[in-house]
Amino acid sequence: MKNRILGYLSLVMAFGLILSACETDIQKANEAYDFSAIKPVVLGMTGPTSVSQTFSQKYYVTYYRAGSTWNWSTSDNASIDSTAGDGDHDCYVNFPNDGTVMIFVTETTEGGLTSEPDTLSVTVNPFCPMTRDDMLGTWTGTEGEDGSGDGFSVTFVAGAGANELTIEAAAGIPGLLGNVYEGWGETFQAGFGEEGNITMTVNVDGSLVFPWTYWGQTLPGPYDYWYWGSGNWDGCGAAPTMTFDFSMDYWGDSSDPGTAYLSSVSISKQ
Repeated sequence: MKNRILGYLSLVMAFGLILSACETDIQKANEAYDFSAIKPVVLGMTGPTSVSQTFSQKYYVTYYRAGSTWNWSTSDNASIDSTAGDGDHDCYVNFPNDGTVMIFVTETTEGGLTSEPDTLSVTVNPFCPMTRDDMLGTWTGTEGEDGSGDGFSVTFVAGAGANELTIEAAAGIPGLLGNVYEGWGETFQAGFGEEGNITMTVNVDGSLVFPWTYWGQTLPGPYDYWYWGSGNWDGCGAAPTMTFDFSMDYWGDSSDPGTAYLSSVSISKQ
Protein backbone atom coordinates (compact mmCIF):
# COMPACT_ATOMS: atom_id res chain seq x y z
CA MET A 1 0.00 0.00 0.00
CA LYS A 2 2.81 2.39 0.96
CA ASN A 3 4.50 1.84 -2.40
CA ARG A 4 1.23 2.48 -4.20
CA ILE A 5 0.72 5.82 -2.40
CA LEU A 6 4.29 6.87 -3.17
CA GLY A 7 3.65 5.99 -6.82
CA TYR A 8 0.56 8.20 -6.91
CA LEU A 9 2.47 11.09 -5.33
CA SER A 10 5.25 10.73 -7.85
CA LEU A 11 2.76 10.81 -10.71
CA VAL A 12 1.06 13.97 -9.37
CA MET A 13 4.40 15.72 -8.89
CA ALA A 14 5.50 14.81 -12.40
CA PHE A 15 2.23 16.14 -13.87
CA GLY A 16 2.68 19.36 -11.90
CA LEU A 17 6.18 19.81 -13.25
CA ILE A 18 4.88 19.35 -16.81
CA LEU A 19 2.17 22.02 -16.28
CA SER A 20 4.71 24.36 -14.73
CA ALA A 21 7.03 23.92 -17.68
CA CYS A 22 4.15 24.53 -20.15
CA GLU A 23 3.05 27.68 -18.33
CA THR A 24 6.60 28.95 -18.34
CA ASP A 25 6.90 28.32 -22.08
CA ILE A 26 3.59 30.09 -22.75
CA GLN A 27 4.61 33.05 -20.64
CA LYS A 28 7.92 33.29 -22.46
CA ALA A 29 6.20 33.11 -25.83
CA ASN A 30 3.76 35.88 -24.86
CA GLU A 31 6.57 38.08 -23.61
CA ALA A 32 8.55 37.55 -26.79
CA TYR A 33 5.60 38.14 -29.17
CA ASP A 34 5.05 41.70 -30.40
CA PHE A 35 1.28 42.11 -30.40
CA SER A 36 1.66 45.59 -31.91
CA ALA A 37 2.91 43.90 -35.08
CA ILE A 38 -0.49 42.31 -35.81
CA LYS A 39 -1.44 43.36 -39.32
CA PRO A 40 -5.17 44.21 -39.30
CA VAL A 41 -7.67 43.05 -41.88
CA VAL A 42 -11.24 44.37 -41.91
CA LEU A 43 -13.31 41.24 -41.41
CA GLY A 44 -16.47 42.75 -42.85
CA MET A 45 -19.01 45.57 -42.67
CA THR A 46 -22.73 45.61 -43.21
CA GLY A 47 -25.64 47.92 -43.90
CA PRO A 48 -28.33 48.41 -46.57
CA THR A 49 -27.10 48.10 -50.16
CA SER A 50 -30.24 49.65 -51.71
CA VAL A 51 -31.36 52.97 -50.22
CA SER A 52 -33.40 56.07 -51.02
CA GLN A 53 -31.82 59.37 -51.94
CA THR A 54 -31.65 62.15 -49.24
CA PHE A 55 -31.76 59.88 -46.17
CA SER A 56 -29.03 58.68 -43.80
CA GLN A 57 -28.42 54.98 -43.17
CA LYS A 58 -26.38 53.10 -40.57
CA TYR A 59 -23.31 50.99 -41.46
CA TYR A 60 -21.00 49.12 -39.09
CA VAL A 61 -18.16 46.63 -38.99
CA THR A 62 -19.26 43.12 -38.07
CA TYR A 63 -16.73 42.45 -35.29
CA TYR A 64 -14.84 44.09 -32.42
CA ARG A 65 -11.09 44.05 -31.76
CA ALA A 66 -9.82 45.41 -28.46
CA GLY A 67 -7.89 48.64 -28.90
CA SER A 68 -8.81 49.12 -32.57
CA THR A 69 -10.43 52.15 -34.16
CA TRP A 70 -12.16 52.44 -37.54
CA ASN A 71 -12.11 55.21 -40.12
CA TRP A 72 -14.99 55.71 -42.57
CA SER A 73 -15.15 57.50 -45.93
CA THR A 74 -17.31 57.50 -49.07
CA SER A 75 -17.11 58.31 -52.75
CA ASP A 76 -17.85 61.92 -53.79
CA ASN A 77 -21.64 61.55 -54.10
CA ALA A 78 -22.23 60.79 -50.39
CA SER A 79 -20.94 61.89 -47.00
CA ILE A 80 -20.40 60.61 -43.46
CA ASP A 81 -23.01 62.19 -41.20
CA SER A 82 -21.62 60.88 -37.92
CA THR A 83 -19.81 58.00 -36.27
CA ALA A 84 -20.57 56.15 -33.06
CA GLY A 85 -19.70 53.07 -31.05
CA ASP A 86 -16.44 51.95 -29.51
CA GLY A 87 -13.65 53.31 -31.73
CA ASP A 88 -16.11 54.62 -34.35
CA HIS A 89 -17.39 51.09 -34.89
CA ASP A 90 -20.59 52.47 -36.52
CA CYS A 91 -21.27 55.29 -38.96
CA TYR A 92 -24.21 57.06 -40.60
CA VAL A 93 -23.99 57.88 -44.30
CA ASN A 94 -26.06 60.54 -46.06
CA PHE A 95 -27.01 60.03 -49.73
CA PRO A 96 -27.91 63.39 -51.37
CA ASN A 97 -27.84 62.03 -54.94
CA ASP A 98 -29.08 58.91 -56.68
CA GLY A 99 -26.63 56.55 -58.36
CA THR A 100 -23.94 54.27 -56.93
CA VAL A 101 -21.96 55.06 -53.79
CA MET A 102 -18.88 53.32 -52.44
CA ILE A 103 -18.37 53.15 -48.68
CA PHE A 104 -14.86 52.53 -47.32
CA VAL A 105 -13.65 51.54 -43.86
CA THR A 106 -10.17 50.88 -42.47
CA GLU A 107 -9.09 49.49 -39.11
CA THR A 108 -6.18 50.86 -37.07
CA THR A 109 -4.91 48.60 -34.29
CA GLU A 110 -3.75 49.65 -30.86
CA GLY A 111 -0.22 49.20 -32.20
CA GLY A 112 -0.81 51.89 -34.86
CA LEU A 113 -1.03 49.67 -37.96
CA THR A 114 -3.79 50.43 -40.50
CA SER A 115 -5.52 47.90 -42.73
CA GLU A 116 -6.34 48.09 -46.40
CA PRO A 117 -9.86 49.52 -46.90
CA ASP A 118 -12.87 47.27 -47.10
CA THR A 119 -15.55 48.49 -49.52
CA LEU A 120 -19.32 48.21 -49.90
CA SER A 121 -21.27 49.25 -53.01
CA VAL A 122 -24.65 50.91 -52.40
CA THR A 123 -27.36 51.64 -54.97
CA VAL A 124 -29.10 54.95 -54.23
CA ASN A 125 -32.60 55.12 -55.68
CA PRO A 126 -34.24 58.43 -56.65
CA PHE A 127 -36.61 59.78 -54.01
CA CYS A 128 -39.66 61.86 -54.95
CA PRO A 129 -41.44 63.26 -51.88
CA MET A 130 -45.17 62.76 -51.33
CA THR A 131 -47.48 63.93 -48.58
CA ARG A 132 -50.05 61.72 -46.90
CA ASP A 133 -52.80 63.57 -48.78
CA ASP A 134 -51.09 62.83 -52.12
CA MET A 135 -51.79 59.15 -51.39
CA LEU A 136 -55.54 59.44 -50.82
CA GLY A 137 -57.79 57.76 -53.37
CA THR A 138 -57.78 54.56 -55.39
CA TRP A 139 -54.76 52.36 -56.06
CA THR A 140 -54.78 49.23 -58.23
CA GLY A 141 -52.46 46.27 -58.59
CA THR A 142 -52.12 42.77 -57.19
CA GLU A 143 -52.71 41.26 -53.79
CA GLY A 144 -50.67 38.07 -53.67
CA GLU A 145 -52.47 36.33 -50.81
CA ASP A 146 -50.20 33.33 -50.25
CA GLY A 147 -48.71 33.94 -53.69
CA SER A 148 -51.93 33.96 -55.74
CA GLY A 149 -51.31 37.43 -57.23
CA ASP A 150 -54.98 38.35 -57.70
CA GLY A 151 -55.73 41.77 -59.21
CA PHE A 152 -57.60 44.19 -56.97
CA SER A 153 -58.07 47.84 -56.03
CA VAL A 154 -57.95 49.56 -52.68
CA THR A 155 -59.02 53.02 -51.53
CA PHE A 156 -57.13 55.05 -48.94
CA VAL A 157 -58.90 57.68 -46.84
CA ALA A 158 -57.34 60.01 -44.28
CA GLY A 159 -56.62 58.34 -40.97
CA ALA A 160 -56.88 59.84 -37.49
CA GLY A 161 -53.20 60.85 -37.48
CA ALA A 162 -51.57 63.32 -39.86
CA ASN A 163 -49.36 60.54 -41.26
CA GLU A 164 -51.98 57.76 -41.31
CA LEU A 165 -53.99 56.20 -44.12
CA THR A 166 -57.05 54.02 -43.53
CA ILE A 167 -58.57 51.25 -45.64
CA GLU A 168 -62.20 50.98 -44.59
CA ALA A 169 -64.01 47.66 -44.46
CA ALA A 170 -67.10 47.31 -46.70
CA ALA A 171 -70.04 45.51 -45.08
CA GLY A 172 -67.64 43.88 -42.62
CA ILE A 173 -65.22 42.64 -45.32
CA PRO A 174 -61.70 44.14 -45.00
CA GLY A 175 -59.90 45.82 -47.89
CA LEU A 176 -56.93 43.43 -47.59
CA LEU A 177 -57.32 39.64 -47.37
CA GLY A 178 -60.99 40.21 -48.13
CA ASN A 179 -61.15 37.02 -50.19
CA VAL A 180 -60.10 35.03 -47.11
CA TYR A 181 -62.99 36.34 -45.03
CA GLU A 182 -65.45 35.96 -47.88
CA GLY A 183 -64.31 32.35 -48.25
CA TRP A 184 -64.82 31.76 -44.53
CA GLY A 185 -68.21 33.50 -44.61
CA GLU A 186 -67.11 35.82 -41.79
CA THR A 187 -67.66 39.57 -41.41
CA PHE A 188 -66.24 41.97 -38.83
CA GLN A 189 -68.80 43.33 -36.38
CA ALA A 190 -69.09 46.75 -34.78
CA GLY A 191 -67.71 47.48 -31.33
CA PHE A 192 -64.47 45.45 -31.47
CA GLY A 193 -61.02 46.78 -32.36
CA GLU A 194 -60.70 48.34 -35.81
CA GLU A 195 -63.99 46.70 -36.90
CA GLY A 196 -62.21 45.35 -39.99
CA ASN A 197 -60.65 48.71 -40.96
CA ILE A 198 -56.88 48.87 -41.54
CA THR A 199 -54.59 51.74 -40.47
CA MET A 200 -51.23 52.32 -42.12
CA THR A 201 -48.49 54.77 -41.03
CA VAL A 202 -46.75 56.63 -43.88
CA ASN A 203 -43.18 57.74 -43.10
CA VAL A 204 -41.33 60.52 -44.93
CA ASP A 205 -38.38 58.22 -45.71
CA GLY A 206 -40.51 56.10 -48.06
CA SER A 207 -41.40 53.36 -45.57
CA LEU A 208 -44.85 52.06 -44.59
CA VAL A 209 -45.80 50.43 -41.31
CA PHE A 210 -48.91 48.61 -40.16
CA PRO A 211 -48.51 48.60 -36.35
CA TRP A 212 -49.44 45.45 -34.44
CA THR A 213 -53.20 46.04 -34.07
CA TYR A 214 -56.24 44.24 -32.73
CA TRP A 215 -58.28 44.03 -35.92
CA GLY A 216 -61.60 43.07 -34.37
CA GLN A 217 -64.07 40.23 -34.01
CA THR A 218 -66.04 38.40 -36.69
CA LEU A 219 -69.30 36.54 -36.85
CA PRO A 220 -70.13 33.75 -37.14
CA GLY A 221 -67.81 32.69 -34.39
CA PRO A 222 -67.03 34.93 -32.67
CA TYR A 223 -63.34 34.97 -33.72
CA ASP A 224 -60.68 37.60 -32.92
CA TYR A 225 -57.96 38.76 -35.33
CA TRP A 226 -54.81 40.92 -35.33
CA TYR A 227 -52.76 42.45 -38.16
CA TRP A 228 -49.32 44.01 -38.76
CA GLY A 229 -46.97 44.62 -41.71
CA SER A 230 -44.46 46.87 -43.45
CA GLY A 231 -43.30 48.02 -46.87
CA ASN A 232 -42.33 51.02 -48.98
CA TRP A 233 -43.81 53.74 -51.15
CA ASP A 234 -42.19 55.39 -54.17
CA GLY A 235 -43.33 58.75 -55.56
CA CYS A 236 -41.17 58.62 -58.70
CA GLY A 237 -42.07 57.31 -62.14
CA ALA A 238 -45.25 57.64 -64.19
CA ALA A 239 -47.37 56.87 -61.12
CA PRO A 240 -46.59 56.50 -57.40
CA THR A 241 -46.29 52.89 -56.21
CA MET A 242 -46.50 50.92 -52.96
CA THR A 243 -45.20 47.47 -52.12
CA PHE A 244 -45.84 45.91 -48.72
CA ASP A 245 -46.50 42.71 -46.80
CA PHE A 246 -49.66 42.55 -44.68
CA SER A 247 -49.98 39.74 -42.12
CA MET A 248 -52.98 38.47 -40.18
CA ASP A 249 -53.22 36.08 -37.26
CA TYR A 250 -55.63 34.95 -34.55
CA TRP A 251 -53.28 34.26 -31.61
CA GLY A 252 -52.95 37.80 -30.29
CA ASP A 253 -49.34 37.49 -29.13
CA SER A 254 -47.37 40.50 -30.42
CA SER A 255 -44.14 39.20 -28.86
CA ASP A 256 -44.26 36.09 -31.04
CA PRO A 257 -46.83 36.59 -33.80
CA GLY A 258 -47.50 33.61 -36.01
CA THR A 259 -48.70 34.44 -39.49
CA ALA A 260 -51.90 32.70 -40.46
CA TYR A 261 -52.20 34.58 -43.77
CA LEU A 262 -49.74 36.84 -45.55
CA SER A 263 -50.71 39.22 -48.33
CA SER A 264 -47.95 40.61 -50.58
CA VAL A 265 -49.28 43.78 -52.22
CA SER A 266 -47.99 45.77 -55.20
CA ILE A 267 -50.16 48.74 -56.24
CA SER A 268 -49.97 52.04 -58.15
CA LYS A 269 -51.92 55.28 -57.80
CA GLN A 270 -54.75 55.93 -60.26
